Amino acid sequence: MARTFAESTEHDTIVNLAASLVGGKYEVYTNPGGEKNRWIACKDRKHYPDIMLVPSGEKNSTIIVEVETEETVTDDHAEEQWKPYSKLDRIFYLLVPADLLDEAKWICRQKAIVAKFGKYWHTGADWKIQYGV
Repeated sequence: MARTFAESTEHDTIVNLAASLVGGKYEVYTNPGGEKNRWIACKDRKHYPDIMLVPSGEKNSTIIVEVETEETVTDDHAEEQWKPYSKLDRIFYLLVPADLLDEAKWICRQKAIVAKFGKYWHTGADWKIQYGV
């Protein structure tokens, strides 16, 4: 799904901010802006989550984070990306705009997608992120 320039900028800003907030016990890998820097292979397919957290000293990620924007909190995107990511045997977080949190949760319930949630919002001065919501 193609994002507008503004949505792409927001997406990549949140990917970079979320990655920068991770504590020191993980190596952090990102795939912003459609980049394919690191992947997870499953059933002859490569998956490119926005953020992958690999515990220090390990080689496989244990947590993946997918950042969504207003344009990508949809049923189609959930089928295309969230459902496969939720089946990768990792803790799967969806990080969505705060005003779309309930919608993302509803879509996941309807599609039997297991995910944890975070939200982000702009205060006028900067971006804020909250997990476990």
